[in-house]
Amino acid sequence: MFELAPGQDIRSLDITIQQQRAAFNQHAISAIAARDSYLKSVEGIERVFRTALLDADWLDQLQTPRYWAIYDMTEATARPFPLVEAEINRLDRWLAAFQRELARVMAEDGDCDPSKVRLVLDTSAVVRHHSFSDVCWPDYLSGRPVRLVIPILVVRQLDDLKDSGKAPKARSRLKKIRETLLGSGRGPAPLPQPNVTLELLMDPPAHSRLGNADEEIIRRTQYLQGRPGGPVQLVTGDYTMEFMAEADGVPVLFLPDELRSGGEKAERERDDPAE
Repeated sequence: MFELAPGQDIRSLDITIQQQRAAFNQHAISAIAARDSYLKSVEGIERVFRTALLDADWLDQLQTPRYWAIYDMTEATARPFPLVEAEINRLDRWLAAFQRELARVMAEDGDCDPSKVRLVLDTSAVVRHHSFSDVCWPDYLSGRPVRLVIPILVVRQLDDLKDSGKAPKARSRLKKIRETLLGSGRGPAPLPQPNVTLELLMDPPAHSRLGNADEEIIRRTQYLQGRPGGPVQLVTGDYTMEFMAEADGVPVLFLPDELRSGGEKAERERDDPAE
């Protein structure tokens, strides 16, 4: 449904939407007055959304075929009031759903502990030799508590890898994610290591993903950077992902030794003796 811009004040956005919905309920004395009131409200919503949201998928919900019919409406238009009323009712239902999603995000923001470091795991970090659940993550972050975050796209990639047989660890990692989150929804849920939790980062409803999976994971990490909570880092074992993320201003924690096989660790140490 939407992709919030980093640092967006959700409560102010919610109040603004409520005010626009209230404006829909004002009764007009003529068809032209009804048209003008409706168009003014839609234009106000569009101005707010262009600032508050990163994507533009929402525009299709505003500029529908009915919107353009109302835009072109004249005194001679047949049955003008039912046309405006039907579109206002549809738009009001959509905005109500939008507000429900805002309420969910606000609830998540309220539960955020700024002392916890948020580590976003990409697919390469999940399918390596050892499981993410066995790593003592606070040891890599000066002892700070950690929230492990797995984007839902990574879960989809693990599903694909599991079925293709290209990554033998994909099936067991999916099982571990499911077992950990069982009864906790999208999380957070505690892991065996102290001061470490696991959660999923879901896509917003009707979210349009970028064509490149790495770019999409970076974009979801950037979204998390803009929400309240502790510092955010992307965990990867992929050099290309590392370079791309850092170029986009996303801090990277390259794959910890505990997740690498002996061969991977030796190869990296050979390439980078200072490590």
